[in-house]
Amino acid sequence: MFLPTNYPHSVHRSYMPFHVIQFFETVLATVTSVLCNQALLTSVGVSAEGSIFGAVAVQWIIKDGAGEVAKLFFIRHFSPYFDSHPKAFTLFGEVLGCLGSGLQIATLLIAPSPANFLICAAGGNIFKLVGNAIWFTTHIKFVRYFSEQGNTGDVAAKDESQASIAQLFGYASGISLLTFSHTAGYLYSIFFIAVPLHLAMTTYMMRVATFEVLTLPRMSVLAQEYVIRRQVSSLEELDNSRRTGLFGEFYRTDDQWLNLAPRVSEVLTSGTDLERSRWQICVDVFKTDRYLLYPLQSPRDGVSVFFHPDATNDDMLRSILHAAAVRDALHWRTLSLVGQATGEDDIEGVTSDGAAELRSTLMESRKWAESNFSLFKEALESRGWRTDELCYADHGHRVTWAHSD
Repeated sequence: MFLPTNYPHSVHRSYMPFHVIQFFETVLATVTSVLCNQALLTSVGVSAEGSIFGAVAVQWIIKDGAGEVAKLFFIRHFSPYFDSHPKAFTLFGEVLGCLGSGLQIATLLIAPSPANFLICAAGGNIFKLVGNAIWFTTHIKFVRYFSEQGNTGDVAAKDESQASIAQLFGYASGISLLTFSHTAGYLYSIFFIAVPLHLAMTTYMMRVATFEVLTLPRMSVLAQEYVIRRQVSSLEELDNSRRTGLFGEFYRTDDQWLNLAPRVSEVLTSGTDLERSRWQICVDVFKTDRYLLYPLQSPRDGVSVFFHPDATNDDMLRSILHAAAVRDALHWRTLSLVGQATGEDDIEGVTSDGAAELRSTLMESRKWAESNFSLFKEALESRGWRTDELCYADHGHRVTWAHSD
């Protein structure tokens, strides 16, 4: 009833520690929810008087409606990042939920009136609904990663049964605690104990969920690693090296050299003849490809990668390997030219790539990427990485150029 069929062979190795922690996190979240409901009901009993806005039903409708509107606004602006930063957003969503609970309990502290009730109740509900939307959205990805044998539905169903038991424990605990007192001070004392434990458990849950997914920071490091050493690190080695940031979803340093699927206007900003010339060179080189690389003026500035509407996941992975090769080649060329420079005029000339040099670098690295991509992908898979998905914030920007199949 509570474990997926054919457990443990049918799930990811981090399934058990993740869900044990999730059970206790759900218990704490449910206890907090019971406290909020007590506070809200007590406040409504005091403040439901006067105009129509004092009616309990109307107050509840406004409270829930405000939360739904806020949830739509949040999803509209941040949904692309649920794929690229699912763990960070899960933690953020839990923080929002805790803030919402604290605000709802505050209905006991303010002067009793319909307006004050709506400020705290609706404001708290906004935070909680947005937090719940984040949790359910990102948890879909976690369920898929846990499902090792295509048993997504089974894993999701068992998650629900585990959550039901945890919530029942939470309701029983919350009701037991309420038998001692209903005062604001008492409720907040429990709240300030439960919330830090809740957030600590969420953070630990995200750490024990060791999914071998290719986030953009990880892929940037692995591609550079392969270009330089012809091998890639495993997840454990990469995490131990601390070359990526929190949960592998952020860059550790400022070396954020890769820009995937930007708007053309975000990259071609000056409109100079040099910029147009460099763009045309890139279009000529990649006219039969489903991606286009545009190296910026300095290798330190990195490489922008544009995707054709027909680009596949393999095209995206290959484009990053290619971009790493281009950046490495331009880096060594710049060092060579700087070493040859004898005066200020020579150094100024180093900063602008000649058309022939840029075309040559792109074409040679293109051939290298084509011949090495299958080996690179095999190296990733042999080290346990999932190559069926690239996790980055895709805003849907696609570009067409002189493309032919």
